[in-house]
Amino acid sequence: MLWPWRGAWRALQPPPSDGPVIVGERPALRFFNLERFGAAFDFSGDSRRDRVVDAAGGRTDRQTTLRETLELSGQGNFGHKNLLDVSGTVQFGFQDRWLDSETAGQRSHEHDVLTLYDVRGLILGASQAPTTLYARREQSLLDRAFAGNIDNTLTEFGVISQIRSERAPTTLQLFHREQEQTDQIGLTDSLVRQDTFTAQSSIRLADAQRLDVDYTFDRVDERVGAAFDDQYDRHDANIVHTLTFGPDARQHELRSSLRVYDQGGRFAQSDLRWDELLVLRHTERLETRYTAGVSQQERSGESQRLYRAEASVRHRLFESLVSTAAVGVRRLDAPEGFTSDDVYVNGLVDYTKRVPLGRLDLAASAAYDAQSNSERGTTVGVINEPGTFNDPNPIVLPRRNVVAGSIVVTPPSGFPPYVEGVDYTVRVFPDRTELRVIPGGAIVDGQSLLVSYDVGPEPANDIDTTSTSVSARYTLTEGALHGVGVYASFRTLDQSVDTRDPSLVIVEDARDLLLGVEFVRAGFDIRLEHERRTSNTSPFDADRLLASYVAALGPGSALSAEWSHESIDYPLEDDHVEFDRLTGRWTQRLDASFDFNLRLEYRNERSDQRGDSEGFEQIAGFTFRKGQTTIFASFRNSSLDSADSETASQAIEFGLRRSF
Repeated sequence: MLWPWRGAWRALQPPPSDGPVIVGERPALRFFNLERFGAAFDFSGDSRRDRVVDAAGGRTDRQTTLRETLELSGQGNFGHKNLLDVSGTVQFGFQDRWLDSETAGQRSHEHDVLTLYDVRGLILGASQAPTTLYARREQSLLDRAFAGNIDNTLTEFGVISQIRSERAPTTLQLFHREQEQTDQIGLTDSLVRQDTFTAQSSIRLADAQRLDVDYTFDRVDERVGAAFDDQYDRHDANIVHTLTFGPDARQHELRSSLRVYDQGGRFAQSDLRWDELLVLRHTERLETRYTAGVSQQERSGESQRLYRAEASVRHRLFESLVSTAAVGVRRLDAPEGFTSDDVYVNGLVDYTKRVPLGRLDLAASAAYDAQSNSERGTTVGVINEPGTFNDPNPIVLPRRNVVAGSIVVTPPSGFPPYVEGVDYTVRVFPDRTELRVIPGGAIVDGQSLLVSYDVGPEPANDIDTTSTSVSARYTLTEGALHGVGVYASFRTLDQSVDTRDPSLVIVEDARDLLLGVEFVRAGFDIRLEHERRTSNTSPFDADRLLASYVAALGPGSALSAEWSHESIDYPLEDDHVEFDRLTGRWTQRLDASFDFNLRLEYRNERSDQRGDSEGFEQIAGFTFRKGQTTIFASFRNSSLDSADSETASQAIEFGLRRSF
């Protein structure tokens, strides 16, 4: 069938790049042109068993899932590839799930029709405004160490339009997304529905000026089981103006930015922030920076305003000597007339030098901060303070008088909030608050987090803080001992306070000495460290051994192993902690048709105050390919024993895929 609008179609045809131009001949246009088509049959399944023994007794949960799907994939176009190009994959099939849960007191068998897809259609791909329509629905298992997997179902459909322009390229997107996460025994049950509009544009105002605009609007409905339900609208706009100037290829830069954030719902908050950054590159060796900004945050009906300004200089005297210095001021205006003023200055010298048989690295720094706080008769909120969990170390909130019941911990996305007593515990000290992650919970090692909390009342006080740091490292790069490095660092912290009742404001005096030796060669990296921290609030002695090995065994094959051991004494808490972690991964491709992988992870924590915990996880899997047939399987065994509970989990996944 020929396309009827041949005259209009000429505008869609790209000009030929080479070859003769034939006058009077028009391309043959078809209603639909199929470029690629494929089909495959999938049979897959997984079976899991979880056993928990705690103060409430022993419980066993079993779940088995079988899936049979037919997958159709292809690519084609209507009329012409530049008019409407369609590609994607669609899966149809059935899913059976058997559940026998003593935790939920439930036995069931569910039979569902399964529909998964990932389809895209590109409209006018060669035009100045290509537009993509897309829809996808996918199901996956999220792996958690020493805990059961999470079933993740994501459905999203939307439209993306790009405006191609040399002066103002712009991207617009509108989509609806639903994400549901559940586990076998019902501890995880969350649902997020989200309607979002985004607009991004980079506008070239002149040769030396650019305006970047980014705006997102979300309408969100969040639910966690029956205990948490929230609906809200969220606006997030960022505007950045960049101006480059100067006689030498515009080496100087002035950047102005404005952010407007507003979120409703149970955790209603807003943030209005303006920042200025001026960078002056005077010579190849001398650079100065000047920053200024003001932000106003509001949470739970209370607002606070922060002013800040800083000037810094960076100078490279030689290729090996770099020095930096900065001076700045900050002011916080909070509810009930509370103010906090800071004036600070700091400097750093970094020196690197080639020496006999190796390299010498030296660094020294010093800083002084004068803080003046008015009397605080009410709480002040801290919003979305970033942190990272590094097992087994706690997440530290370095503030006094933290209100423990106000703490809210979330992933960077802000949802779902983690649960105290299930995912983490809170321990309040005079000078800080520690969040300790519970092994087997939803927070995993290395994860970034956001923490919001309130800080309680304090009398007026002036706090002066002086800190210094020196470090040295000598690394051998030649000779029989090349790869060996020795290093040391020494840090000091001195604080003094002037207040009507010094017992109500805790300050710290600390000395921290770190000594270490490292060996790096032939894939090995071995470090041995000793650290001693003397402090009136948080002293400790620590010995650490860190060893890792990485080797490439060929195309598609690799071996890695890592072992860490820490021994830490906390004298004020009368606690001694021993922590061991061992991980190993082996991926091997025997030939083009067969590969397998093994993974081991072991953790053992012994604490005089918190008790002992031990976890061991083993994962093994393989993939076999022959012609158009693929077979895969993996097995996982996990156990985690602590003073309060014992858990064990086994899971197997398998599948067969036949392409046609």
